[in-house]
Amino acid sequence: MAGSGSNVTGYGPSSSAMGRWNCLYFDGDECKYEQWEIKFLGYMRIQKLKDTILPSDEEPDAEKYEEAFAELIQFLDERSLSLVMRDAVDDGRKALQILRPPRHDTLAQHPQQCSLSPMHTI
Repeated sequence: MAGSGSNVTGYGPSSSAMGRWNCLYFDGDECKYEQWEIKFLGYMRIQKLKDTILPSDEEPDAEKYEEAFAELIQFLDERSLSLVMRDAVDDGRKALQILRPPRHDTLAQHPQQCSLSPMHTI
């Protein structure tokens, strides 16, 4: 790439590795989950998998669940991936349900009031 004006070293991920889908990466921030889910469901609609991943009375075939899971995990950080990889492997619908934070009325009405402090465990 000499002369192209780019400074490519070959190390680390490319800044355009995900291209137009870069905005779909979920970084694990619970405060941003609701907005991320809306964008992700739009993407799944384009992939014709939205009905597969949303709760429904109809049961899609196992292959559709696997496709939805495969699409979902491409956009998750390591922490979020670890939440779904054991309990919902190859089940996109179950994985999305696991990722959803608990809905609290105050959080739903005032999403900007998410805590900025890290979660503490006992």
